[in-house]
Amino acid sequence: MSKEGNEQTAPHDDDSSPETEWPSVPFAYDFVIPSYQWVLTRFEAVDSRIQTLQAFIATTTLGVPAIATTMFKTIKFTSCWFLGAIGLAGVAIIIGLIGRSWGRITLANPRVLYEQWLHKPVWEFKKDMLYFAGQHFEKSSDFVNTKSRLVTVMSVLFFLETLLLFVWIAFARS
Repeated sequence: MSKEGNEQTAPHDDDSSPETEWPSVPFAYDFVIPSYQWVLTRFEAVDSRIQTLQAFIATTTLGVPAIATTMFKTIKFTSCWFLGAIGLAGVAIIIGLIGRSWGRITLANPRVLYEQWLHKPVWEFKKDMLYFAGQHFEKSSDFVNTKSRLVTVMSVLFFLETLLLFVWIAFARS
């Protein structure tokens, strides 16, 4: 890393070295690999929630009308309540598809480490890797949080779809 891009370093006087000013770098470096694992675990969890929610939406969207037709032979599939529910389900499924395929986690690239970092002294390598792992963590966490917000939107749409399906059935009974 060049001197110009090294904003994360604190100024130090001529009598002390960076190692003495930042003695905890080797200990903080122990968090580098776990930070990547934490983000990957969160990513897998939110991705699993999207997939599970898509399955619930599909099951409800297909199951409720099938059950409703056995209960009420004259139920109308042209009802605005039913069509609205199907539309919300479609939007939620599309959001889930986009959410699962969009974006990526930022990880350390071993080739870049090999090409650009192997010449560094151990302490400097750990310091710089800690800095970049922090940047990767922030970027990946923002990405995972965005996917998590998509799950919230999908959940709201699923709730509204379910509500519209129940209204559709209630009007079919009358």
